[in-house]
Amino acid sequence: MKTILLVALLFVAASVAQADGEIALKGTFNRGKEADNKPLTAVLTPAGKDTWKIAYQAEWKGKMLTYNGALTGNIKDGTFTGTGTRDGKRTWVIEGKATGGKLTFDHFETTKGGKARTGSAKLE
Repeated sequence: MKTILLVALLFVAASVAQADGEIALKGTFNRGKEADNKPLTAVLTPAGKDTWKIAYQAEWKGKMLTYNGALTGNIKDGTFTGTGTRDGKRTWVIEGKATGGKLTFDHFETTKGGKARTGSAKLE
């Protein structure tokens, strides 16, 4: 019984530590209406209550690209919004929903001042 309690306490402690630190996610993204499911990774770093700094990495046209931004909202079970930029030249916003810590969202390019949908993504 003591062993089960100890294992349960260690599991809870590990879960809390992860919730307070960086969160690494993997998934896929689609460009436009294409269902190409290209690899996508993201690291979320806490920056306040329901706010994270986020670094995305995705392969595009044979190159690994890094996007940096921010994410605000409930990433466990709720809605969230975010931003991203690449090389300070191109910008995006994201709008999505989280269910059980799995994120699904649409991404929109905003570089030219408008908001044009560029695709969708999933991270878990």
